Amino acid sequence: MSELQNLRIALLEDDAEQAARVGGWIEERGYHCGAFSSADAFQRAFKKSSFDVVVLDWCLDTGSSGLEVLHWIRKTLTSDVPIIFVTARQSEDDIVTALGAGADDYTCKPVRRQELLAGSTRWRVARSRTSTCSNARPTPSTPARARYGSTTSPSA
Repeated sequence: MSELQNLRIALLEDDAEQAARVGGWIEERGYHCGAFSSADAFQRAFKKSSFDVVVLDWCLDTGSSGLEVLHWIRKTLTSDVPIIFVTARQSEDDIVTALGAGADDYTCKPVRRQELLAGSTRWRVARSRTSTCSNARPTPSTPARARYGSTTSPSA
């Protein structure tokens, strides 16, 4: 079994229908999907298990937001796991905020199957290439920061 077939993806999505759809896509590809409906459940699992890719929704019904979870992963755990936002928030400011906080990619809802799966595979492959370097962050061939521009605001 290849390393990509063992891919473990954590999905934080509070909409049960969306979580079932996206989780189904992930598992059809042969990956493992741990789906969580709340930030608390996600954080408990993340402390106990390792994941290769994290998919976050920004807006959650209860508890912390996806952005707060991103901050927790990056600052509290100092984890370099690739993080993809999949959210209805489409403004340029939201995209820049998420990427500036440490997200590796950003996809707006409605999420498209092939786009999501290509992104999760790309980040895992990039991460495996850098795994021999300590503290190395994954760098795909076309990083999200390059597609969306600088994460700093231009001076007015």
